[in-house]
Amino acid sequence: MHPYRRYGVALTTAFLAVAASHALAEPLNIKPGLWQMTVSGEMHGMPPIPKERLKGMSPQQRAAIERMMTESAKPHTRELRQCISKEDINKSEDLFTAQPPGMKCSNKLSKHSGHSMSGTIDCTKSDTHTKGTYSYQAKDREHVSGKVAMTISNGTNTMTTTGSMTGHWISAKCANTQ
Repeated sequence: MHPYRRYGVALTTAFLAVAASHALAEPLNIKPGLWQMTVSGEMHGMPPIPKERLKGMSPQQRAAIERMMTESAKPHTRELRQCISKEDINKSEDLFTAQPPGMKCSNKLSKHSGHSMSGTIDCTKSDTHTKGTYSYQAKDREHVSGKVAMTISNGTNTMTTTGSMTGHWISAKCANTQ
């Protein structure tokens, strides 16, 4: 997978997770253990590549990125397994995946219960700014779903991503995470 497409997939995955990872009054009512997660999304626009990196690219490199972004606009799906401990659930930190390194985020919940949460997220890293909305539901203790919409910009390029996530509990014991 091309690095910038991976970047978009990682951002979609990470923001689905970050939105669910901040301190909450009441944790989501889900089981600890091994979870199978399916994250689907689409990206549109150019990734927020730093200006100095863009200046150093050849016309062929820029064309390759544009082709990759055309492909990325098509829906794509990523499967992963995540171990979620009781402590993760109670602290509500890194609930589904870890926050990207160096990313500073603020999260404002607009709705929350043991079965659902929604809100906004605002993140920065260097000159890149990300804003978005999210909503998650714990259908029962073994099934979760969620949606996210993000805009990522560095002032020069703007990329939008939309994503959805479903997850189901596999077992109380964690093994084979990826």
